[in-house]
Formats: sequence, C-alpha cells, structure tokens
Amino acid sequence: MSKVIRLLLALTLVLFACAKEKSAEPSATTVATTETTETTATTVTTASSSSTIAECDAYFAAVDKFMKCKNVPQGLVLAQTVAQQQMRANLANLQTLPEPARTTAVQSAKEGCSAALDSLRGSAKLSNCPIE
Repeated sequence: MSKVIRLLLALTLVLFACAKEKSAEPSATTVATTETTETTATTVTTASSSSTIAECDAYFAAVDKFMKCKNVPQGLVLAQTVAQQQMRANLANLQTLPEPARTTAVQSAKEGCSAALDSLRGSAKLSNCPIE
C-alpha cells in the first residue's frame, strides 16, 4: 500500500505543480475544497463530474462507498474527502498538459487508481465495510 500512496501522491504533486504554473489564481475546486474542509466534518462530499479515466472513476466510487461505512473514523472521512477533491482537480488538469506528458500522466493515473482500488478492497474487507 505504501507504493500506491507514494504513486498517487507523486501524481498529485506533478499535476498540482503543472496547474500552479498555469494559473496563480485559486480555482473553484480549491475554494470548494477550503469551504468543505472548514464546514464539513462528518459529511462525505464528492464532485459530480467524472475524471474521464475509468480506473479512477471506479476508485472514486469505491472510496465514496467506503467512507460512508460506520466503521471508518470521521477524521479519515474528512482527510479522504479533501484528498479526493484534489485528485479530481488534478485529473481534470491533465487535459492542459502537452501531449507526451499527458499520455504518461494518464497511464500513471490508470495504474495508480487501479492499485489504490485493489488496496482499498483489502481495507474494506478488513474493516467489514463492503464497497462492491
């Protein structure tokens, strides 16, 4: 699981850096994330749009189900909600990357989301929180 987390964090950081270079103004997602963080401690908030990467959409759907489980601590729910919103924003920014970088980033996202979903399945089983 450690490799999966590192891969997703690396992807998030790369995409975040690319997005930062593109615009110094805060995005609507950043504002929404801040507002959600400040006002929502116990509610899972998810974006309604898909990432256009099927593997990541499957992962997001599984995380949403997992976070609704009563066995998941509320602190984890809030942290995961913020992280998921940032991941969605970063995946949306993939379209702004030049072609060679976009292809590589999309492939990395597919692999990372697939590995994260596999890991989440194990955590869900151990926590007695069905996600499928």
